[in-house]
Amino acid sequence: MPDTAANVQALLDREAIRVLPNLYCHYVWRNDVEGLVGLFAKDGVFDEPTLGRITGHAALREIYRRALGALSPKPYIHNHVVTLEGPDRASGACYLDLRVPNRPEAGPIAGYYDDRYVKEDGRWVFAERKVTLLTELTGALAQDFARAAAK
Repeated sequence: MPDTAANVQALLDREAIRVLPNLYCHYVWRNDVEGLVGLFAKDGVFDEPTLGRITGHAALREIYRRALGALSPKPYIHNHVVTLEGPDRASGACYLDLRVPNRPEAGPIAGYYDDRYVKEDGRWVFAERKVTLLTELTGALAQDFARAAAK
């Protein structure tokens, strides 16, 4: 016999996790650094090829402030897949279509996120968000990313 309470909890957990990448894109679009940082665990990690591994709220706040100001990226995500791995752990992936309006010559940038999620203080957050870009960054956009990564 199915455990209705467990099934309902799994549905609630999946929905809470599925909204994280949507909020992430929303906050990037709105240049809301505090909103972005709040989506991560206290020791959460953002891992990006140019920016490197950024760990913890203070470091995330600083890199998002610089990157969003310099780049004004507009991400779109697709095909979010979530795997529950326990009552407070999950993993997932979603696919990325990134546009940078102030660098239209870059065209669309394709990639994907590999995410790990954790339930912290009763809410789901990113434990780690790793982005893989399938489109090479060139020209002025590559320079913008390099400047954002420089401290």
